[in-house]
Amino acid sequence: MAIALYLACSAVCGGISTVIVLPWFKATYDNGEYMYMLVWGMALVGRALGGLVHYRVKIPPEHRYQIALAVYIVISILEGVYLFTPIPVMMVMCFLVGVGGITSYTIRISATQSYVPDERKGRFNGAFNMLSTAGALVGEVLAGSLTLIMSERVVLLVAMLLCALAAVVFIGGGKEHVSYIYNRTQ
Repeated sequence: MAIALYLACSAVCGGISTVIVLPWFKATYDNGEYMYMLVWGMALVGRALGGLVHYRVKIPPEHRYQIALAVYIVISILEGVYLFTPIPVMMVMCFLVGVGGITSYTIRISATQSYVPDERKGRFNGAFNMLSTAGALVGEVLAGSLTLIMSERVVLLVAMLLCALAAVVFIGGGKEHVSYIYNRTQ
């Protein structure tokens, strides 16, 4: 439950980011869509390289929970502040977001899929996807509304700080149960 609640909050924040970031780049830079592609292309590179590393190197089971919690917090902070930095710094931050994103995804998927019994995986995955989609839609509507009264960067910063707080509250607060799931050896 703690994992699902955190990921629902993360999906809301992801929806907020989706609505805010590209228009912000287009309004801020000449050829902003190309700057956006450069910056977020680095996240793709980070995911690809991180995925290659995870394919070859196993994360020690006893450290998965701590790594996942740290990654959730760091990613949120990086995504909250990167629009306040110059383009080269944004690119490095997005690269780190990509590496962290694939790391947390690898830990979460392997842990939850090994924990959930086979006969319930379909329902679990369906519920998880529904929460993610609903959260993203709520975030998109929320972002559109909030940017009418606040700057886009501030909306993203607040959302991502709340996402980091959600990681601390749900994942950190549910340490006993979440660490049991994340640190399992299949």
